[in-house]
Amino acid sequence: MFDPAHGSYGDTILRLNDRTLTLADYFTPANQQHLDDYDMDLGSGGVMLLPPGAASATVPNLLVHTGKYGTLVIANRSNLGKYSNIDNVQQELPQIMGAIRGAPAYFNGTIYYGPGFSRILSIPIKNGHVPVTGPTGETSTIFEYTGATPSVSSNGTSNGILWAIQYNPTTRNPSATLYAYDATNLGVSLYNSSLNSGRDVAPAAIKFTTPTVVNGKVYVGTESDVSVFGLGKWPNAPAISCSRASSEGTILVSLSDSTPSSWITFTTDGSVPTQDSTRYTAPLTFSASLTIRARAFAPGFGPSPISESNYLLDSVVGNGTGLIGRYFDYSEDAAVAPTSQRIDRNIDFIWSGNSPIPGVRGSSWEGVWTGYLQAETTGMHTFYASPSAGVSLWIDHRKLIDKDDFQLIPAGQARLFLRAGIKVPIELHYSESGVGTGLKLSWSAPGLPREAIPTSQLYPAG
Repeated sequence: MFDPAHGSYGDTILRLNDRTLTLADYFTPANQQHLDDYDMDLGSGGVMLLPPGAASATVPNLLVHTGKYGTLVIANRSNLGKYSNIDNVQQELPQIMGAIRGAPAYFNGTIYYGPGFSRILSIPIKNGHVPVTGPTGETSTIFEYTGATPSVSSNGTSNGILWAIQYNPTTRNPSATLYAYDATNLGVSLYNSSLNSGRDVAPAAIKFTTPTVVNGKVYVGTESDVSVFGLGKWPNAPAISCSRASSEGTILVSLSDSTPSSWITFTTDGSVPTQDSTRYTAPLTFSASLTIRARAFAPGFGPSPISESNYLLDSVVGNGTGLIGRYFDYSEDAAVAPTSQRIDRNIDFIWSGNSPIPGVRGSSWEGVWTGYLQAETTGMHTFYASPSAGVSLWIDHRKLIDKDDFQLIPAGQARLFLRAGIKVPIELHYSESGVGTGLKLSWSAPGLPREAIPTSQLYPAG
């Protein structure tokens, strides 16, 4: 709440005294109560101090800020303007963009913002003033949900590159995707990491991440790793070929690479091949389902893209029809009866805030799916829930994913050994208290790529 008399400064930009951190000055927008009432808080954005080149001779110390309301505020750092019926700031452009949930970037007279469910926008500033009434440039890519927190690399005032990370919890590819644009013309896309997914793919994205550029490399924080991007040379991806072995029920797998002086390593447990992994020397014989991943290395080169092939031997493809899905409004007593019920072929939904089923609202509801799961192959299975928030999963009476267990690393993943053809109970709970975007339950196993659990392997409970 905003109450200066009692030291409460909600929806407020604060300037604190050095060392003592006591209040020196502040700015609170005139519509603060409206922002508070409708969850349009100013604090969702980050304050950026503008360099002298963007300021004016009369007002050299400026800052720029935007929050969920999308109003651009340029304020004098030496006199922020406090609180009044009319905002006492250097300039204010009301609602010129969507909701901001991160900080802007600046380069050579231009401010860059990445609103949620929008393109990254460029806004020019000169002599402490934005001479236009809205953005003048935008990317072709829409950045989902929380938007993007961009950063800029350059050689002084030339060769500016704007970097941004795509986070989309409902995408079919949950990886963090790094984008690069010409900072002087956002319509020119220079690179994105999905162009060569075998080499440049990053792990699962997390919200509010900023690409960090240091010494010619771009660092991207993800759910489980830090991915590093940079210029370099790489061998070609290994080729994987398969033929029937002489003995029944076995296969021969051969690996090759066209890069001179290269060697190949491989794994069969789903891990990433490194130089220390098993080195390939001759065709490999396998008699069980497996996923083989291979990578080439060569002197003076970085690691090649990863090649992957899945081989299912004696797989059991079921004839399931899906799981029983029960949907409850929070206003209903789930112990008595569901609001709506049906058989869902699999758990692979995109709701985008809409009702998941007729009779249930698009927010504040719960889903429970029950039935039996049948493995196609024998081995360690990995299960993935996306998004992981609000999800609990039981398989064979074991709780694998717990929506209340925030220590689970990585979140929304669990492993369990299953035998081909054996049906085990499965129960999935999902709670939606906001505006649900979607839900996907996937698996991977020896010989099986990561995919939504198919209908053929799901059976409704009696």
